[in-house]
Amino acid sequence: MHDHLTPPYQFATNTLELQIIDEHTLEVLINQPKFRFIECGDREDEDVYMALGKTFAGRYLAVLFIYKQNGAALILSARDMADKERKQYGRK
Repeated sequence: MHDHLTPPYQFATNTLELQIIDEHTLEVLINQPKFRFIECGDREDEDVYMALGKTFAGRYLAVLFIYKQNGAALILSARDMADKERKQYGRK
């Protein structure tokens, strides 16, 4: 993976629970998030990352995704940030 991730604009999801995985997720990914490598993926060059960011309304979310070879993001989950993650995001 590259040292600097650019926000992915193509999305795929493997879940039907779209409670947060919707426009809020997109907002986080295009609103200057802080990216963090999580683990190597099962396929070469498709690793798992977390984006810590804020929606336009000010909600702090953690988005877990696979960064695909074609530049798309396969969203795995999205949730409100934990306190520790909020502190990390504040230090970006």
